[in-house]
Amino acid sequence: MSGVLDNMIEPGDKILVGITGHWGKVVADIAKRFGANVTRMEKPPGSRFTLHELEAALQEHKPTILFLLNGESSTGVYQPLQGIGDLCYKYNCYTIIDLVATVGQQPIKMDENKIDAVYFNTHKGCGGIPGLAPVSYSPRAMQKIKRRRIPARIYQTDITKQADAWYITMPVEQRNAAWHHSFSMPLLYALREVLAKIVEEGLENVWDRHADTHRYLHDRAKKLGLEHYVPNPEDRLIGTSVFKAPPGKDGYKIASFVFKKFDIEISPGLFVDMGKVIRIGLFGRNANRDAVSRVMDALGVALNSTETNV
Repeated sequence: MSGVLDNMIEPGDKILVGITGHWGKVVADIAKRFGANVTRMEKPPGSRFTLHELEAALQEHKPTILFLLNGESSTGVYQPLQGIGDLCYKYNCYTIIDLVATVGQQPIKMDENKIDAVYFNTHKGCGGIPGLAPVSYSPRAMQKIKRRRIPARIYQTDITKQADAWYITMPVEQRNAAWHHSFSMPLLYALREVLAKIVEEGLENVWDRHADTHRYLHDRAKKLGLEHYVPNPEDRLIGTSVFKAPPGKDGYKIASFVFKKFDIEISPGLFVDMGKVIRIGLFGRNANRDAVSRVMDALGVALNSTETNV
């Protein structure tokens, strides 16, 4: 997150940050620290931006960069990418998209959607372990970075230095001087293994498995009488789902009950409506119907217990 923002933002750049939950606010904070002129564009929790709203904001604010989250995991909101890149080309700005909650769970199509810069992690949809944050920049984004008047402020994530270290831009005769910084080889081997598993299963099959898990989770939730935090089904994030705690129930007590009684970790929220929601993550290897059944069976017991009352 910080690395991509640092590479793309120069002091004085205007950045329009779409906020649909906690993580958009974090990005607005980081961008301000990097010297950007930040405009926050907020939606009520549980809703996303329409293309019409985005175009109107681009016309009004004329930003250098538009930032959006493809998936906002604090609220369970999904923001489609179709048409966003075209809008940014039309209004001469760059796109940065947070893919943390969507990679490995549903199609991204960065090039097709004309997205300029993305970042994600390896421990959600990919099914790996924490510690890596892969990034990708379009040729258009790299041209902006190469035109920078000052270098990126964080040395370790300076993409021009990393490009040298990975022998992408360094001339052959200078490669003995290309070292940038040490990194964890076990993490790279772990990433290779999870990517091999995805290839073995087939990427489209991985997407289908996550989608099936999502549908089954919501069927089970409906039977428990749970109301989704995101009213429009098409705006609901696959992998991380947020439900409203039923009247008279405490999200903290529900999460604690399920953990203590069943050794299953769910969340009473993430910075948004804490204690008033039930937040469930089922992605990577946990994206299957057996995992859904185990979680929802435990949740059903919790909801029927007086121990989880307000």
